[in-house]
Amino acid sequence: MPIPAEEWARQKQEWRSPVVISSFEHEGLLCAVVRGPASVNGYVRVQEGHAAYGQDYEAACELADFHGGCTYAKDHEPTHTLGHGWWLGFDTGHHFDNAETRTLEFVTMKCRHIAEQLSQCDQISDR
Repeated sequence: MPIPAEEWARQKQEWRSPVVISSFEHEGLLCAVVRGPASVNGYVRVQEGHAAYGQDYEAACELADFHGGCTYAKDHEPTHTLGHGWWLGFDTGHHFDNAETRTLEFVTMKCRHIAEQLSQCDQISDR
């Protein structure tokens, strides 16, 4: 269910620190939906040895289809609560995003899609 525009504006003002809304495993990869200061973001964690481990945004975009492109590639997710690994993520703060793309359901669906693609990558990186 989309967040009404008035509610979105109110919540946006309150969202100062990232908060994990949901975390789940899909295709053997940990996924997280995080409410950020301006959008709802999705993250998928890969472990050392995975082809995406340690890769930057551009390389990650070649491995999976991220909503709006990969906008996050670090050794932790923004809340620092879900453990280390290599976290790849996307946000819903683009000019084309709207109330329908800023939902738990939409971001969860996109995380699952990314996890499915990343689970098909070669499991040994060339680094």
